[in-house]
Amino acid sequence: MSSPLRTLLVAVAALSLPALAQDAGLPSQRLVTSAELVALLSGTPPPIVFDVRTGEEFARSHLPGSTLLPWSDPQRFVSELPAEKSQTLVFYCNGPT
Repeated sequence: MSSPLRTLLVAVAALSLPALAQDAGLPSQRLVTSAELVALLSGTPPPIVFDVRTGEEFARSHLPGSTLLPWSDPQRFVSELPAEKSQTLVFYCNGPT
């Protein structure tokens, strides 16, 4: 398992993320462990993985295949979510502070 995967808390709900997801019409949110993420990524279809940290943090290290989508810009965040509501989305950050 790669270092970023071990050290990052994978979050589907972090501070204001649940409210943004609900506003976007997404079904449910929950926290997943790194082990659960590995299982999700090997599933069919795999989830779409978003890195919600800053661009600088993303440039230093990120999960392979993840897409940068900083949650510091709520309007952009919601506008760039996939239209397909049945797709599993994973959002990760540095974890709760």
